[in-house]
Amino acid sequence: MDPSPLSRNDKQDRLLTFFRDEKFVDCTFTIDDQEVKAHKLILACSSPVFEKMFLGDLASNEIRLADVKIDEFSQMLEFIYTESINFSSIMNAWSMFYIAKKYILEDLVNVCLDYISENVTMSSLVLSYEYSELYNLDKIKDQCLRDIIDGINGVFVSGYHMKPSTLRAILNEDLVITKIDLLCKIVEWAINECEFRDFSLCPENAVQILRDEEILKHINKKWLLDMTCEYCNDILVMCPCVDELTHKTLMYLSSEVTWEEKPEIEKFAKLVPFICKSRKVFKIARRIDLQNAEEFVSSVSVNTEIVVSGMFLCTEMNCSFGTPEEYKGCVIIRFCEQNSDNNIVKPTIMNNVFPYNSQVFIPLRYAVTLNSDKIYDIRISYKNLFSEKRSSIVCSYMSDELVDPKRGYSKMHFYDFYGTIIRGVAYYPV
Repeated sequence: MDPSPLSRNDKQDRLLTFFRDEKFVDCTFTIDDQEVKAHKLILACSSPVFEKMFLGDLASNEIRLADVKIDEFSQMLEFIYTESINFSSIMNAWSMFYIAKKYILEDLVNVCLDYISENVTMSSLVLSYEYSELYNLDKIKDQCLRDIIDGINGVFVSGYHMKPSTLRAILNEDLVITKIDLLCKIVEWAINECEFRDFSLCPENAVQILRDEEILKHINKKWLLDMTCEYCNDILVMCPCVDELTHKTLMYLSSEVTWEEKPEIEKFAKLVPFICKSRKVFKIARRIDLQNAEEFVSSVSVNTEIVVSGMFLCTEMNCSFGTPEEYKGCVIIRFCEQNSDNNIVKPTIMNNVFPYNSQVFIPLRYAVTLNSDKIYDIRISYKNLFSEKRSSIVCSYMSDELVDPKRGYSKMHFYDFYGTIIRGVAYYPV
């Protein structure tokens, strides 16, 4: 009886078995004194680099490699044999991209780029921007830069230390961040850069780095001496809310920067950032009247770890005719675990002029990380400096789930049974 013909998958499974069992192998790669054996014909058919390596004038059956890791090289070989690959992380995908470019494996290049584009997280956002810049991948670079700008507060707490050129590129954009926050982030970056370069930690070295990297020009002396902290009401150079080294560096900076006016950074965004996911509004539920310091509470849960960098909120109602279209007020946003009054991070306090009967995006001063095993309370309070009695806001019934349209695995679920004032949230998977 003749054997049944093999399907494509059966053939790939047999090829992979031959590779893993080293059956009929005829070439050897040595990496860090470890050997990987393969089949010259399979590799030469897949890559012109391997073809020249095995069939050219300097052909050899034994190849020593020094610029790859054995696990990643084996992973690349398995892709050649099976045309499939499972990435363990974004970093793994970038490593495989490098190998794919090196050996001109266009199919693997495209698979790597598709995975990176669809799976970038907050912790890998700046890293992916810098790799895409290195490899001239404009599409991914532009995508990452846009997300960095939209989630700027989360980027600075992601744990990845960006290059000076990356910080310069960010500072050339229109950022949704207060001047105080931006200046503190720049100083913190300079202090971390001192450690990265193995410099002693002192204000002089931090400021010298800012000068050498042409970042000092983005700082205005007015920010240091004219702006007050929302928490202590002191000017920035006297603010006790920052650590000692940051405070000393801010003091030293005040003698190094000029009064030259720079373009204004908005206190809040006029447009909703791209990474902000908006909820679908069904109908008006009710009007709520909040006394000064009284909080609206919305409970949320998430299905995977995320970083929240901003909130899209309803503003106050204009309850009388003949009044201005805007009001001077304050919005305070706090994140707590459910049924707790303890802040997870410092509250965001936004003092500004807000439009009546509208919505506004407010960046969080301190980005907050939410985990999937807990329920959280978002606590929001309003204060209208034109009204001593109360703040009135329209509550609406809205969709109870926010889904990242690009990364569908990350979701936020709201428990708002009587309407809500939260129109959307800017977040990114960790």
